[in-house]
Amino acid sequence: MPITITGFRLPWAMRNHDVNASSRASIPGPADPSVLPAPWPFQAQGEIRGAPAIDYAGNLYVGTTAGQLYRVAPSGTGEVVYAAQAPITTSPALVEAAAVGEGEPPGVGAVYFGGDDGFLRCVDRDGSLLWALTPAQGVPLRSSPAAYRGPGGGLTSVYIGCDDGRLFAVTESSPMSAAMQWEYATAAPLRTSPVLSVDGGSVHVATADGYLHVLDAATGQLRYSR
Repeated sequence: MPITITGFRLPWAMRNHDVNASSRASIPGPADPSVLPAPWPFQAQGEIRGAPAIDYAGNLYVGTTAGQLYRVAPSGTGEVVYAAQAPITTSPALVEAAAVGEGEPPGVGAVYFGGDDGFLRCVDRDGSLLWALTPAQGVPLRSSPAAYRGPGGGLTSVYIGCDDGRLFAVTESSPMSAAMQWEYATAAPLRTSPVLSVDGGSVHVATADGYLHVLDAATGQLRYSR
């Protein structure tokens, strides 16, 4: 039975969009994608290995192996909004801006993504760096982050795995800073993407040894593993 998502209200909180893995944006696409005019199809520099994230206005955010984070408009016009200088091979997570004008789609307040240099970065919609940290001290982050911001807005918690098998919880202390809250060791490498329960209370992650782990999102304590 599909789950009604009431706690997230984010344009693209995790890989495949939501806990249902719907991969559906909140806006309609073209009736016939085959007739989209130039500059579609958009071509980035480097390979694209992670799925794009789509905001409420239809802009796509996607990273490349050349270390560039792109924003591509519905028209097909794209631009590099951030150059990470290290491959970005996973999907970014988006959270909406705090306030929008009446009748306008919510804007993107922050974009979260990991890189092969071990940095978890948070930038605004135009690519200005808000904060960055290396939870695994340089170990590549090849797991797409999952972001949670509870009802009423506020600060964001981000969950991401790394190649040495650890899962990290990072919590913002302000829009411009964040710190690691907890870590949990699993089988390496951890390249699957964590997903969150609809209330943000638990984190679910599958690991290379065939186990599914369910953790308390606030503490990182194991609830069960099978």
